[in-house]
Amino acid sequence: PNRQDVPLPARATAEPVEDGMIPDCTLANVSYSESPLDVLLLKIFRKFVQDEIGWASNKPAMEGLAEEGRYYMLRASEEDQQQMVVNVLRRLFTPAGPPFYRIFMSGIWGDRQLGPWFWAPALTAFVTPPFFKFLVGPSTPNYRADGQLGGLVVEKCRFLQESGCKGLCVHQCKLPAQRFFAEDLGLQLTVSPNFETQECQWSFGEEPLPVAEDLSMPAGCLSGCPSRVALTEAKACNSCS
Repeated sequence: PNRQDVPLPARATAEPVEDGMIPDCTLANVSYSESPLDVLLLKIFRKFVQDEIGWASNKPAMEGLAEEGRYYMLRASEEDQQQMVVNVLRRLFTPAGPPFYRIFMSGIWGDRQLGPWFWAPALTAFVTPPFFKFLVGPSTPNYRADGQLGGLVVEKCRFLQESGCKGLCVHQCKLPAQRFFAEDLGLQLTVSPNFETQECQWSFGEEPLPVAEDLSMPAGCLSGCPSRVALTEAKACNSCS
């Protein structure tokens, strides 16, 4: 696959097209093979999402998760969407996970933070791929922008490929993941999606920029976004009621 921040030969930058839209990814869709662990984790993750939003799609696997995310996006604020995912991550990590991570990775003892320990970013990037694959597909440890270990590049995000939606990516993945790592685990995280290739760079131990200041986040909506069509239809229905 292409690697994060390496331009595609056919199009070096994803400039907004007519009407302020962002061009869709032109790379072919990837078929993801699921291990028994992937199937189990996705089933658990979807159950937690359904508990949070009060609705369940009858579609299978990732297709159903994307539909559930879109259903909630059309009915909730950006802040509520982010909080929903944080709640799901807290349940997924179980009550024992964050305290263990905070002590042995982030160096937090009571009210004192002595870390994060030097090994935390690299070790997190190394152990994450098997437990991450159910949601984003294959990923590989790499270097952060500062040249240090602790990076992880998602080859072609499974959730972004299925949803085709920048809003779902930002408010139901990027921002809540960054918040969960900072607030619950005590380690900064920067998530940098690439909408041209559907890659995503995760940089553990790197403080994220606010979205408004992040030059890697293009303005506008993806041109083929199904959520934009659904939102337009929902507004039309509301105006007729």
